Amino acid sequence: RPSAGHAGESRIDSVDDDPLGGRAYGIAMHALFESIGFLEDAPLEDERLLAILSRTSPGRSDVWRETVLDDFHGMLENDRIQSLLSRQPALLASGADLEIEADRELSWLRHTAEGRMQEGILDRLVVTRRQGVVQEALVIDWKTDRVASGDEIMHAESYRNQLEAYREAVCQLTGLEIHQVAAVVVFVRNGILVPLET
Repeated sequence: RPSAGHAGESRIDSVDDDPLGGRAYGIAMHALFESIGFLEDAPLEDERLLAILSRTSPGRSDVWRETVLDDFHGMLENDRIQSLLSRQPALLASGADLEIEADRELSWLRHTAEGRMQEGILDRLVVTRRQGVVQEALVIDWKTDRVASGDEIMHAESYRNQLEAYREAVCQLTGLEIHQVAAVVVFVRNGILVPLET
């Protein structure tokens, strides 16, 4: 989910000079990424994407929305981000006998080891199946934080508890073991992917 900080660091925020622009940018960018099933399935039409931005960012100017959309297109030019949105993501096994599906903005509820209930929303979950049986899964968490070069692993580690909870939730949803569920933090502004090391 989008973080609330970094309001003064983004050029996008300066468009409307809004101190909440950092959060608005994150919400808008998440909505655009969540609109994609797989890149191979349908062309990304600007008219549809701008309509999404109008719904998720009411009151924002056309210039703001167009700048967000330009940023989004720039992010999609990154080969690693393209891979995560494709039917053959590099972080999962592929094969002619495997079926692949993607869920976006997936709500979950799980029992913790302490017996409490915990809930959340996954940005993107990609699952592979063989003859209907789940084989493995990949949790993808989009982040709009800016990260300095060399700091990406340390920054991603700050989300470890969140990603571990996601992995455990996926285990409960799919019946997979924890080692069969991978997770990756994606800093979309920088085009940096940081897999969660177990």
